[in-house]
Amino acid sequence: MAFHSTIGKSIPRIDGLEKVMGKSMYIEDIKLPGMLYGKILRSPYAHARIIGIDTSRAEKLSGVKGVITGREVSGQRYGVLLRDQEVLPTDKVRYIGEKVAAVAAATPEIAEEAIAFIKVEYDELPAVFDPLAAMKPAGPVLHEGLNSYQPGGIFGMVDPSTLEGNICGYAIHQRGDIEQGLAESDLIIENTYTTPFVHQAYLEPHGAIAQVEPDGGITVWTSTQGTFVTRAMLNQIFNLPLNRIRVIPTAIGGGFGGKAIPLVEHICILLAQKTNHPVKIIMTRKEEFIDSTPRHPVTITLETGVKKDGTLAALRSKVIMDSGAYAHMGPSTANRAALITQGPYRIPHIKLEGYCVYTNKVGGGAFRAPGFPQATFAIESQIDIIAEQVGIDPLEIRLKNGLRDGDISFAGERLKKSSFHRVLKELAERIEWGKEKPAKNRGLGLACGQWNVMGMPASATIKVEEDGTVTVLTGTVDLTGSNTVFAQIVAEELKIPLGSIRVVTGDTDTAGFSPVSGGSMITYNMGNVVRLAAQDIRRQLFDLASKRLDAKPEDMEIEDGQVFLKGSPEKRLSLGQLSAISMFSGSGVIIGRGSTAPLLPHLVFCAQAAEVEIDPQTGQVTLISLVASQDVGFAINPGIVEGQIQGGVAQGAGFALSEKMVIDQGKVLNTTLAEYRVPTALDLPQIHTLLIEQPSDWGPFGVKGVGEPPTVPTAAAIANAIYNATGVRVYHLPITPEALYQAIKSSRQNKTTKTQVSSKH
Repeated sequence: MAFHSTIGKSIPRIDGLEKVMGKSMYIEDIKLPGMLYGKILRSPYAHARIIGIDTSRAEKLSGVKGVITGREVSGQRYGVLLRDQEVLPTDKVRYIGEKVAAVAAATPEIAEEAIAFIKVEYDELPAVFDPLAAMKPAGPVLHEGLNSYQPGGIFGMVDPSTLEGNICGYAIHQRGDIEQGLAESDLIIENTYTTPFVHQAYLEPHGAIAQVEPDGGITVWTSTQGTFVTRAMLNQIFNLPLNRIRVIPTAIGGGFGGKAIPLVEHICILLAQKTNHPVKIIMTRKEEFIDSTPRHPVTITLETGVKKDGTLAALRSKVIMDSGAYAHMGPSTANRAALITQGPYRIPHIKLEGYCVYTNKVGGGAFRAPGFPQATFAIESQIDIIAEQVGIDPLEIRLKNGLRDGDISFAGERLKKSSFHRVLKELAERIEWGKEKPAKNRGLGLACGQWNVMGMPASATIKVEEDGTVTVLTGTVDLTGSNTVFAQIVAEELKIPLGSIRVVTGDTDTAGFSPVSGGSMITYNMGNVVRLAAQDIRRQLFDLASKRLDAKPEDMEIEDGQVFLKGSPEKRLSLGQLSAISMFSGSGVIIGRGSTAPLLPHLVFCAQAAEVEIDPQTGQVTLISLVASQDVGFAINPGIVEGQIQGGVAQGAGFALSEKMVIDQGKVLNTTLAEYRVPTALDLPQIHTLLIEQPSDWGPFGVKGVGEPPTVPTAAAIANAIYNATGVRVYHLPITPEALYQAIKSSRQNKTTKTQVSSKH
């Protein structure tokens, strides 16, 4: 095992002191001279035609500086995958909470008052809230011009041939012969699973400030996960050259995928253009629930064929994803969810379909491993059902069918070396799987998960200052401690103290392209280019030093900020001296650059176990233990990695047991964190982590993605543990006390199970 001086150690976050002392600059902390405050008028209807808008009374209110409606931006459409959304609607609204008009005023209070003075005349239209109903030919159509919409191209595009009625995305994946596979199966098991809208529940709401520059360019300060994605979407909306759009990221109070695309930035810009003043908008908590991009609800039907010995033979699945009123990332998420219904298993015959469907509800978007937790809840519940039907232990059936070396993953990757069995076996050993069943009303369950980490183009620069300190510049928003990891990588490559390194998050004018901080991509992609930039710095230092010391570059060593000759450590030059030499010799500042084309994607395996205790009289679920095993490739900072896994498991527990946006006829009813039930520390047990290190071939030092996988299998593991404790299978999330109590009561009355099983013999 290689010796490392800095990486592989749980070093405290370099921004920790700044954060705990309240010195980090969030969007709320920024105030510009002459700044105005914006507020947004939202639709009270789920589906209605806009007959007219009267803003005259609002415009006359003292302190109001500008009012905008769809008239100012008529016809301009934008979108991540499909340009199906207007900045402000001109013809009709499609969900309760949709932006209709906006006001800029001297104070937030005046802006709020002015909003109430805007009169909108609507003609209410029939609405559709059930995606299954929305797929039928008869009934309301949300987007009459669907086939005329242009592709978005931000995270990919939608195949126009799949657009029909309210279907904004369709994908099908086939392998083998599904009918033959089902015919050759000894058992066919069919079930339907559902999951709801789930909000990211970040503590800091969306916010932005926009300022129009003298040359007509725009500068935007924003709480975003994706600085360059935001710029790309603003370019799409305003058709300005990229070098006239400057996006400056602020410190961010949580994102989890929910801050990947603009929500208010474009409105701030329009108001700033109208008033010629900087304009700030901060969303309220209620606005976050009615007009952000939560996790998509899904209905998943699985028809699984299995042999008597537990071999999975065939799978037919149908994923119907509720996209809400706009596509956002829905079509690609439905596609990936369909693929994930096969799980990390070898199934020779498959037919997997994914539908993304418009409804008159808030639009869904990215939330930590988009599509994977929903699909994994279904397939991992189904695997436990199959195991019971064929009389095989749940662990054994997973080991029997799990992906091995040389197998093809759901994403088409041939696995050079699969860590699936190692991850699962180490989990089983840790929890002592197979021991005597826990006490009465207690149950133990496990589930497996996966995530495909994508490669993205990336770049970074490193500069050696005149005093020998080092500055690292990236365009990456630090959500999870990535700046600390970058500093550790540089310290490792240059053998300099961590304290001499400063990591700067640049904006779109100062930093090279960086991918969105999400998808478990940052350390894998950006860590790689930071390492390359550090290696470039080391090469330049060795070239400079070798010329001064009359030696060859390959004879140089570096340690503790000094470059010296091997075997003659007294012949040395400090980084500060070398920086001065470079500058005064005309070579300029020593700057290292690192960039890559997209790295190859790779699969990450994880597995989790949950122990629960059930109160059968109330349906209350108490989590006794949660254990997460995950292949991390290599943990550059084990403490940060463990924190990421524990946070993901906590969110998975909320998905399983309590979190749900309650929506009635398109209206979100629980719009505060008091009503939307996020698990607290009192609801969670200690979350144990097992870091499996099977290095990747491409990530820096063998790193694999970390952030997404831990939230993927949690809900399934908890659902399986609940079944183990009660004998009651719950097919719909969240498993609230009320839902579980009713399921237990119904099971006692009916003595039957919902699972559909047919025997071929």
